[in-house]
Amino acid sequence: MKSFSVVALTFAVTISTAFAKEHFKVHTHQDVIKRYTYWKVASVVDYFSFLQEADDAAREKKILACDPSLEQARDIFGGELHSLADGARRPELDRYLKNPVSYVGRIKTCVADCSCNAIAMVLADADLTLNDKAEHNRNKTDLDASIKAQPKDQDLVCAKKMTWYCGSGLQTYLYKSK
Repeated sequence: MKSFSVVALTFAVTISTAFAKEHFKVHTHQDVIKRYTYWKVASVVDYFSFLQEADDAAREKKILACDPSLEQARDIFGGELHSLADGARRPELDRYLKNPVSYVGRIKTCVADCSCNAIAMVLADADLTLNDKAEHNRNKTDLDASIKAQPKDQDLVCAKKMTWYCGSGLQTYLYKSK
């Protein structure tokens, strides 16, 4: 007869293995869109954009443990990543079109939470036939002010915050899709 601790340990290992398999199971474009928010996908777009624009000295310093080579970054950035961002952005765009006022707080915190570029993409896609064009225009003005007020090294600061990305299902999917 097995002791309680052996049974409990076996159960815990089984559950954590099942969780890990499910957690990293991202096989299709739709899986990624379901599992990762637009904000996460957009942060990866910003990270890959930063990697491509960084000078050689900045690229030599590892930002994340899983930094891709410049060639990999270009392949992924120019391929599946933009398609994912477009697909993930659609539900956010729909939310914005229904209620532009809901973005006021998000715009105020976009520098701190590294979402200014993601918000800019949503606002750029917004249909200007909104019922509240005045609020949309205020949002664009406020976002422009936030973007202009960002520190010079904001892209690097945001890239370093992406510790969740290494080993994620999103990273695995992007590397398999290139």
